[in-house]
Amino acid sequence: MWVVCSNCGTTTFKGRFCMKCGSPLTPYKSQYQYRFRVDVLGEKNVGKTSLIEKLVASSDISAVSGSTTSGSWMIDKVEIIIDFRELDGVHAAPDDKMDAALLVFDLSNRRTFVKSLLFFEKLKMLPSPPPTFLIANKSDETGNRTVEEKEAADVAKAHGATYIEVSASNGFNVDLLREKLIKGLLAYRLEKIKRLLKNGQ
Repeated sequence: MWVVCSNCGTTTFKGRFCMKCGSPLTPYKSQYQYRFRVDVLGEKNVGKTSLIEKLVASSDISAVSGSTTSGSWMIDKVEIIIDFRELDGVHAAPDDKMDAALLVFDLSNRRTFVKSLLFFEKLKMLPSPPPTFLIANKSDETGNRTVEEKEAADVAKAHGATYIEVSASNGFNVDLLREKLIKGLLAYRLEKIKRLLKNGQ
C-alpha cells in the first residue's frame, strides 16, 4: 500500500508519519501497475550487482530474492515494478518472459566486451526480441579503457541495441539508463499488446 504525505507530498510505502516532515500519511494507490523482468548479463566482476543496486537506489520500494532484485517507481500515478535478474556469463538462453536485456561489460577488460556480444545472436532467435542495452561499466576508470566508445556504439547500433557508458561506482549515467530502460519497457509492452489485439488473442 502506498502512502502520501498530505503536507509535503512525499510518497513512501506504509508507515503512519512522514519521514521528511512528520505529518500523518494517508493511503494512496496507483491507478495502474506494470511489472517487468529485466535480465542483467555479463561476465563475473563487470559490476552487475553494483549496477543493479544503483538502479534501484532511487526506487520507492526495493527487495531482494535470490538472484533477483526488484525496484518500484511511482510515475504519474503509474507504478512501475522491475525485477532485475542477474546472470553470470552470457550463455543463458533468452526466453519470452524477458522484457529487456542489459548486457554489461567492463571498459577496462576487452574480453568481457567480446563475450557480451555473443548474446546478440541468441536474441535474434526470439519471435520479438526485447529492448537490449549494451552497458559499458567502469567509465570512471578512463586510464584503463580497452574499448573505444565509437566501436562499442557502432556494434550496439548494428544489433539494434542502445549503448550507454556508466559507472556503478560513482553513479554516472545510471539515472539516464533507468529512464531509457523504463521508456523502452513501456514501448515494448505496448507493442506486445498491439500484436495480441491484432491477432485477436
